Formats: sequence, structure tokens, C-alpha cells
Amino acid sequence: MSILEAFVGLLIAASISLATAQQGNYPSDTVQTAEGVDLQLPPTAFGGGIEGAAVNARGDVFAVDYRAAGAGPGKAFGFFSETEGGTKSVLDLAANPIFNASTEGVANPPLISGARFLKDGRILIADANNSRVLSVKDARPSTFCANGAMLQPNDLALSVNIPEMIYLSGQNYTATTVAGQHGALWTCAGSTAIQFPPALLAQADVHRTNGIETSPCGKYLYLSSATNVAGNVTANRIYRFTIDTPTGNLVGQIPSLFHEFTGADAAIDIDGMRTDVNGNLYVTRNGQGKIVKLSPAGQPLMTINLPGMGGPSNLEFGGAEGKTLFAVGPCKANATIGCAAKFEGETVGKAFSLLQ
Repeated sequence: MSILEAFVGLLIAASISLATAQQGNYPSDTVQTAEGVDLQLPPTAFGGGIEGAAVNARGDVFAVDYRAAGAGPGKAFGFFSETEGGTKSVLDLAANPIFNASTEGVANPPLISGARFLKDGRILIADANNSRVLSVKDARPSTFCANGAMLQPNDLALSVNIPEMIYLSGQNYTATTVAGQHGALWTCAGSTAIQFPPALLAQADVHRTNGIETSPCGKYLYLSSATNVAGNVTANRIYRFTIDTPTGNLVGQIPSLFHEFTGADAAIDIDGMRTDVNGNLYVTRNGQGKIVKLSPAGQPLMTINLPGMGGPSNLEFGGAEGKTLFAVGPCKANATIGCAAKFEGETVGKAFSLLQ
């Protein structure tokens, strides 16, 4: 064998190895396993619909479906852990919740879901029942963007380079999903909402969209997709979209496949996703009680098990240094109650970094 033939052989082997890792078929000894810690939230604090994890500039972390104040499901947004004091003041009704959605002036009862803090202290909160995103300042809401054609929205991600530009996911959970129809992707720039072409989603085989996040460099958007066939979940993938960094707009081209969960993992839905400042993507596995950490190339690096949690719905980095990874979701012992867990990481979360 010549030197050139040997070199070509090595390149082919490396390409096969990378493709295999990105599809989820990887040797278990190459992926680290870590254990999170249950925060032991008071059982009356949050309901089983807890999601929309968000961090403020101090590192306090928040979620939707706060119930202690008597709010109904999906109506209130409050903190579940503070940088100073942890969970001890979660039930302090003088401090929590920090926002309670009103039914005034809307066609449907609000159902708040995804949430993010802006650097000026405002909170953007998605209202899945009214096709809108709210901007909340000092507990007073206003409409950030809305469009009656919007599917939900469910979760949202912030542009890294363009202030007040966000990206939204939404899904229609049906027994059998159709690519480009039962999942959507929107961009909101100020009050203008623009839909990413459904035809391009269909060509990429994107079905139910849920988890959504931007890379710390601002060049890419990650979006999850789950496929249903006859009532069974058959595929779970993450796609990568290209962002035009000067404008923040999504480039109108077919997204690339970033990672695919295979085997038994294909039937486990992806929910919330977050990146750290190094570009690693943290993915909730809703139904498995764990988080998977993927490299910027889509390779699995770590599995973080979450004690006491049936299936994490969302996650965010917080704490004083922004390195603590928090996750929320329904409790394993009782899915009507919201639980939270944490994992002490070594890298700062992108969202926390942007707020400093």
C-alpha cells in the first residue's frame, strides 16, 4: 500500500467514525456519565407543566407553571433557585411569582411556555395558546410579537448578534406527523414575525419542532424534530440552520442534520436545548430523566442523569458564575408536581454570558 492509499484510507475511516458518532451509534466508553443533584423543591411550588427555564444576570433561575400563588396550569412564572439562598424562598409569595399571565384581552386562556431574559431586565415569554410572545417588565406585560398563523410558539432562542431578534419553535402533536406541516420555525424582529419556509423544512424531513437554541458564535441555530407514525415516535433529530450574522436572518436553505438519536433513543423526545460558551449543546431527553451533552460537531460527550425527574422539559445555566446547569421537569414519583435538579459544570452557559 502506498503512502497516498494509506492516507486516503485514514480519511475514509475518520469520516465514517464522525458520521457514526453524529447518528448516536457510539462506544459507551467514549461518553462520560455524570450525576445531577435533586433540588428538593417544595411539592406545592410548581406543577408538572414546569418548563421554560430561564436565567437572569445574577444567575437566578426561573420556570413557568408556578402554582404556590394559586395560579392555574401554565399561567405563572417564578424562580426555583436563587444564587443567594437556593430554594429557600421559592414559596415566599412576596417575591414569587414574578409574573402571572392575565386572561384579559386574549382569545384563549394563556399558556406560557418558553422564556428568556434580555440584558435590560425584560423577560420574553411565549404564550402557546395565543400565537404571541410577551415582553414583561416589572410584572407588566406587553406584546413583543404576534401572528395568528404562528404554530403555538413553544420555545424561543435569542439572536447573539442582533438585539431583540428571537427564533421560535412550535408543534402540532398528531398521531402521524407530516414534515413541514406539524412543526414550524419563526423569526421575530421587533414586532414582525416571519415564518421559515415550510417547504424547506419538508425537504429536510423536519416534523414536530421543539428544542431551539443558537450557537455562541451566532452563526447557527439548532432545532429539534420528532416524527410520529401511527401514534408512535419513530425519529428524533437535531438540525442546524445557518444564520446570516450581519442581519440575524435565517439563510433560506435546507438545514443540515446535526445529530440523530437512533435505536431505542429515537423514540425519546427532545425538549429544551442550551449551549455553553464553548459551543457544546445540552439536550434534554424527555422521558429518560437525563441530559446529553453534544460537541459543536454533534458528537456525544456526556450523559447527565437527573435523580427524581421523570423527564426534563427544559434546562439553563445559572448560579453565581453561570456554570451550574439546572434542569426542570415533572417529578418521577408524581408527574403532576414539578421537580428541579442541578449539575455543577465547568463551562459558562451562553445565556448567562450574554447578560453580563
